[in-house]
Amino acid sequence: MAELNDKFEFEQDGKIYNLYDLPDGFVVEGNLSLRNKHLTELPDLSEVVVNGNFDCSCNNLTSLKGAPQKVGGKFDCGHNIFLESLYGISEMAEDGKIHCSGELNERYGFIEGKVIRYKELLESSTYKTEARIHEILSKRHTKENEAAKEQRQTQIKAGYAAFKKMKTEERE
Repeated sequence: MAELNDKFEFEQDGKIYNLYDLPDGFVVEGNLSLRNKHLTELPDLSEVVVNGNFDCSCNNLTSLKGAPQKVGGKFDCGHNIFLESLYGISEMAEDGKIHCSGELNERYGFIEGKVIRYKELLESSTYKTEARIHEILSKRHTKENEAAKEQRQTQIKAGYAAFKKMKTEERE
């Protein structure tokens, strides 16, 4: 198990790693616990694989953005009272189990023991709807960013043309 110190460092294979500075593709051998670390957001672990359980419970998370790319065991995000969605949860084996609590369990239609299976989550209408909304918003943001970029480029070109004209007039 990757035991984190107060600097979010852990030892693996005789080396010390910082959770906020892991290389892409890094594999945490065993469990990774961020339980009760007073986090409002996860560190960016989106390119990290956890070969064991991932526990981010008992924090103040508002989303699962930054969750590990893949978790081989149980994903525990229970007792995060500000967490409104399971969107962004890591890829897991079909029989992988997710522990969430309270409203989220009821929201996704899973009451039994506060544990749901990954496959069931992906099949739930709420999760499918959230994934579709996220996809639409991402496309909208991309279009907005492209439009803003084009507008900036037009402004830069106009500014450069005005500057060039001014310099030409000064020479004459």
